[in-house]
Amino acid sequence: MAADEGIELLIRAFCEPGKDAILYCPPTYGMYSVSAETIGVECRTVPTLDNWQLDLQGISDKLDGVKVVYVCSPNNPTGQLINPQDFRTLLELTRGKAIVVADEAYIEFCPQASLAGWLAEYPHLAILRTLSKAFALAGLRCGFTLANEEVINLLMKVIAPYPLSTPVADIAARR
Repeated sequence: MAADEGIELLIRAFCEPGKDAILYCPPTYGMYSVSAETIGVECRTVPTLDNWQLDLQGISDKLDGVKVVYVCSPNNPTGQLINPQDFRTLLELTRGKAIVVADEAYIEFCPQASLAGWLAEYPHLAILRTLSKAFALAGLRCGFTLANEEVINLLMKVIAPYPLSTPVADIAARR
């Protein structure tokens, strides 16, 4: 499974097509909208502020009906890390309302900024990772989702069987 598949699986697991929405903050990775549009889920955007940080008020204003919020940190394409306090505020704003997905595709370049240690505190947090960037394995399409057991169980209900081939798993295990 690649991180892009994680993006899609989270939408499939938590959004009802034609009813629910996702939210993301451009400029950012383009697959959030591609996956949502393919599935028939509304896309809402709240552009980042001039300093590339989250517009928390703008996000709060658009949360009604949003089931998944995607935040890429470090962001693609800006490289900006999202302020940890802003992440905490976002997680409080969305508690009981939406899943917050931290896309950490580039986190190996600044591992101290990972939110993995927050999973116990925020059960509605999911983290996407990939071996494509820092491990030079882009062609293998190998990534993973970190989340609490309840979220993972929901993802397991919508994932295709055998999402990762044995050769890909063997190569990834060596990294």
